[in-house]
Amino acid sequence: MDKEIKNKAKNARRGAKGSLTRAMNVTNELIEASRSKSEVKQAFEELRRAHEGLVMKHEEFTMLLDDEEFEEAEKWMQVCASEYVAFTMRYHDYIKKIDEDKSKQNVSDSVVGESSEENNEESNDSQGSNNLIEQSTVSNENNHPSTMQNPEMMQHSPSSAKPFTVKHEKAKLPVFTGDVRQYFIFKSDFKHAVEAQYSERDTLTVLRSCLSSEPAKLIEGISSDLNAAWKYLDQNYGDPRIVSDTITLDLERFRSIQPGEDHRL
Repeated sequence: MDKEIKNKAKNARRGAKGSLTRAMNVTNELIEASRSKSEVKQAFEELRRAHEGLVMKHEEFTMLLDDEEFEEAEKWMQVCASEYVAFTMRYHDYIKKIDEDKSKQNVSDSVVGESSEENNEESNDSQGSNNLIEQSTVSNENNHPSTMQNPEMMQHSPSSAKPFTVKHEKAKLPVFTGDVRQYFIFKSDFKHAVEAQYSERDTLTVLRSCLSSEPAKLIEGISSDLNAAWKYLDQNYGDPRIVSDTITLDLERFRSIQPGEDHRL
């Protein structure tokens, strides 16, 4: 009976994974076709819901497993999470590119408008100058018929400014391996790079993918409570006493300089 329940839960998880794959393919096709921001956003929302469904079915399935089976199932889910995170980053890059292109177009339109106004002003100034030159020429011809002057008109066009962009290397997600000395740096970088872009459940999925096996075990039973996950990690890696003890041990490992060992400095 237990095996039948496991198989049923596993098949439900497989179906959820199929829904995620299909939603990802649809969103990818829209991105490849350079479709509008609204279309891609709508498709990605379906993808996000499909991912939440997969996470739920995975949790229901893992509740029926023993420790060895659980580890295997988590590895499978880790692959799915990595694919989702990678595609989510691509989606955000595409939306960002659309916004940047729109901003560039607005700047270009503004420059063209300013250039047109400048050209009109210069045209009016040039016309006025021509009238003055013609009057001067007529006056010179009347006064000095033998010395006709042909003034040369200097024409210049205003230079139009071109938007300048700098391409930055795509930022990599921070990784925490369990070193308490690096925990607060990791936490700060993660919150800055991830939490502002994803929902709480998606952020928790990304957090798991950024942890090595030891810290990941601390939050393996947490499904959607991001604050609880940070609380567990803070207790094990963010306690000031633990950090202080670790640094103290590091200092004790340093052997003092002996006479004649100045070259070690």
